[in-house]
Amino acid sequence: MFIVIPNFIPPKEFKINIHELIIKQTSYIHKWLQMAHVNFIDKKSLEYGCTPFEAWQIRNSGFLPQNNQLLSAALGPLCSNSKNKDSEPVWILELLNVEVNSTGLQLTNPENFYIEKEESLLLLNSIKPTINNYNLNIDFISPKKWRLFLPRNISFESYSPSIVFEKGLNNFLKYDLETRKIRNLFNEIGITLNNHNINTDRITKGLPPINFLWLYGGAKPWNINKIKPDILFMNLHESYNKNNYNMWIDNFKSLDNIFKELSNSDNLPKFNINLILLGNDCCLELVIKKNKNWLKYFNIFNKNKWTAYLN
Repeated sequence: MFIVIPNFIPPKEFKINIHELIIKQTSYIHKWLQMAHVNFIDKKSLEYGCTPFEAWQIRNSGFLPQNNQLLSAALGPLCSNSKNKDSEPVWILELLNVEVNSTGLQLTNPENFYIEKEESLLLLNSIKPTINNYNLNIDFISPKKWRLFLPRNISFESYSPSIVFEKGLNNFLKYDLETRKIRNLFNEIGITLNNHNINTDRITKGLPPINFLWLYGGAKPWNINKIKPDILFMNLHESYNKNNYNMWIDNFKSLDNIFKELSNSDNLPKFNINLILLGNDCCLELVIKKNKNWLKYFNIFNKNKWTAYLN
């Protein structure tokens, strides 16, 4: 059985003692982790240009980076649902909100930023003359995403909006010659967005304005071949996005009930388990066998070793 749990490892700002929580309040999760063999550990999210959950989705779709691309380049085709027959690099423009605070520019969490389809279409039509002046084309994908068609000779590292939100926008802004033309384009578009009636209406309603665009992607579509998890537990991920500590704790305890339903009388899984545990900065892949006797073949096994991997 294949189980994937985004944000199983809590963010540091929640200040949760995950070891104590597991040992004292989630007995089935505790037992499973004691029986687990660590198959893969990955703590390179910044090198990939995306969050660990996004990186897992990309790898699970069979993407292989080309010509020094970051793994995050694949988010272009994935977010646009582009087909393999599309031979053009897929660049995504994501509509966002940015605010100025004491540390500089700060994105609103992209997963919590809502835009109506009608708003997006009106904004898109208003910027098309500017896009045309740069001899470029643009298409609507979804309310928060447009596809920008750039010349094939343009290539640069791009980062997902989610990793930019988590690590801070100031760390990702580029001012090199390679991106100057794109920056000029975005500056012109920004003027249109800031002065648009859509944003005037949103501010009147107490909603954050749509005042920022983030460009990412750049990979060409490939033949996507996903392995669908038997269980994709998203509740902890949703709690994290809402920055809700109590909700995360409650959902973590409810996860123990799922493990209980999948366990036998020895509190071990009824099936062989491939378990993917994700955090803000890491991906941990565990293998848990239903036969506890398999452990004798792994002399590295230690029943408390799991605690070291959840820091």
